[in-house]
Amino acid sequence: MLNYYKIEDFYQPVYKNIAFWFREQYQKKNIKISKQSSGEIAALLGLSDELEKLHLQPHNALYDVYSIWIGLKYLGFEEKAYL
Repeated sequence: MLNYYKIEDFYQPVYKNIAFWFREQYQKKNIKISKQSSGEIAALLGLSDELEKLHLQPHNALYDVYSIWIGLKYLGFEEKAYL
């Protein structure tokens, strides 16, 4: 779309994959998982009830974001330590 609208020098966001951080936290807390998706994080941690309060449906982008956020809070994510 940037090319289509001829936008130049557009700030490119920086993305970080936090899946590795989640794996480390699961290992530290002895949480056994074989795989996960972003929408499954809250459920893996036994926090599904927090998502139910939001009345969102699985496989919805906001559901996934809140699942990640709930997991980050629960596992003690500190942005300064990671960035």
